[in-house]
Amino acid sequence: KGAHNKVLLTGDVDLGGVKNKWAYKNLYCEFDGNGHKIYNVVIERAANMHFFDELQADIHDVTFGSKDGTTYDGTSKIVSAFTGDETSWQYIGLFKNPGVSGVNIKNVVSYIPVTIPETAKGRYRVGGLICLGTSNGGQDRTTTIEGCKTYGKISMLHPATSAVNYASGMVGLMDCQYGRTNTLIIKDCENHADIEVTQPNVEAIGGVLAQRFANGAKDGKSRYLYMSITGCKNYGNIIHTNATSEMRCSIGGVVGNVLETSAKDASGNYYVKIENCENGKSGATSNTVTSNGKYYCLGGVAGWVNGIYMTGCKNYGTVSATDQVASTDQTNLVGGIVGNLSPTAATGPGNDPTTTWDKYDLTTILNSCKNFGNVSAVFNINGTGGNDGRPGAAVGGIAGSIRSIAEFKNNDNVGNVTGRNAYSGKYVFVGGIAGH
Repeated sequence: KGAHNKVLLTGDVDLGGVKNKWAYKNLYCEFDGNGHKIYNVVIERAANMHFFDELQADIHDVTFGSKDGTTYDGTSKIVSAFTGDETSWQYIGLFKNPGVSGVNIKNVVSYIPVTIPETAKGRYRVGGLICLGTSNGGQDRTTTIEGCKTYGKISMLHPATSAVNYASGMVGLMDCQYGRTNTLIIKDCENHADIEVTQPNVEAIGGVLAQRFANGAKDGKSRYLYMSITGCKNYGNIIHTNATSEMRCSIGGVVGNVLETSAKDASGNYYVKIENCENGKSGATSNTVTSNGKYYCLGGVAGWVNGIYMTGCKNYGTVSATDQVASTDQTNLVGGIVGNLSPTAATGPGNDPTTTWDKYDLTTILNSCKNFGNVSAVFNINGTGGNDGRPGAAVGGIAGSIRSIAEFKNNDNVGNVTGRNAYSGKYVFVGGIAGH
């Protein structure tokens, strides 16, 4: 323990497949895996469902859940055994969160599948690598995740009715304490893990990041969250299936949901940048991003985003949605790059039908993105969407819906786009570039 101490692996570590043989710990000093493997890791607990809890120091160059470093060992797993109340927050993944000072996580690879079974309860923040991009801490910090890869399947199967769950192949949620300024950098990372979600109340699903909370103020204190996701790729399939939830699920191959109340700081720097990220792979049988649900926003790269700078992103995967039940006055949006692209949350008219979008700050940018994958949707919506300018049903080659953004240029779609509304007499917006 201490800033000048270091764990250096000089060989591989076999935990023998014994359940909970490793007692979770905080990491207080640098962990240098030295290219070695830690395998046959079995974690199945009702709490503390991770290998390391808080990361108070850097960790790098280590592989989990593989004996040979290239394939799954067939034994390792992280499983929730929590069966208590349905409203308690649970955190499950390889690591829980960075510590107070922020850390560097580099060249960490995990093949360990993460499962919330049908028998579990609670509401979850799930990440194949890390549950929380940042957590509540006592000081400002920067956390960098670079060159990491995740392969273990993420399964969120519990039927609990409690709202607000998040699932990601890599990072579940970015958050920070009021009164702090935190930065999350995710660079050159890859998610290969499939993500399967049947839980009825999931707010966000993403291959690399599920959810980023917006900046805001509380009790006289403000929080500021800077996030940069650059050069990241998702190769895993994402399948969302639920026909009962009234909660919109934002689903993206790379990022699920980004909410922002102020796009730029006083110096003109964007709080959120997503650059040169990709979903799927060129020249190969690619992945799928699919919703078989009731209420969703779906995109090949990102689901629901507002107040961001996004450029140079590509989608090669198939993006598809099929409504399982008829619904009224909901907004289901599907796009090859993004499902919904909006201005900042604080600058929209909300539920006031007398206002118009052109009165508000134009800050969101989406440029130089390209969609190669086929995009399709079968909606079943009786209605025209909300009164804030969103359509009821829309599908587009680049974006399902675009509202009052600053720039939208040099975006190309070469994929097929199809859409229909199965509800008799109701329409759907379909566009090669934008649905609405």
